Amino acid sequence: VVMIALEKAALEGIFAQVVDEYGASLWTLRGFASESFAYDWAEEIRRLVDDGKLVHVGYFGDADPSGVELEQDAKDKLRRHGARFEWTRHGLLFEDFDRFDLVRVPVKRSDSRAARYLQAFGDVAAELDALEPNELRRRIRAAIAEHIDDEAWARLETVEREEKASLDL
Repeated sequence: VVMIALEKAALEGIFAQVVDEYGASLWTLRGFASESFAYDWAEEIRRLVDDGKLVHVGYFGDADPSGVELEQDAKDKLRRHGARFEWTRHGLLFEDFDRFDLVRVPVKRSDSRAARYLQAFGDVAAELDALEPNELRRRIRAAIAEHIDDEAWARLETVEREEKASLDL
């Protein structure tokens, strides 16, 4: 089961459109996740794992001190609540700065997380929305599609077409 995690609500429209195509779930953090949000999310993950499913979270967030820290914070909170999952960051990636010639924003020195970030990544930051919407859509689809059983998906599409044809009759 693929879950897509998104740092900020501003991009929810783009993300929801794509995850709906696949029936995946979208978990929008809106900054640092509250304990109740993390608990609810962990409960969903635990339920799926108890049903024998492997859960994979595809994460999309900013490349800045808070974006990196809140990603780790979300993973830590989920694990603290007993969730077992795989996690992959799909954006914003540090190689995106060169690949897409993104504007490099200086790190805000006033951020309490700045020193750790600067040591690990240097004085370069950007927000997820620096990527074009079509690139975000492509990455969301890829994050989901890499976990799809192609045979099962083809069967599902066939059944769906037949059901639609039946309804048309």
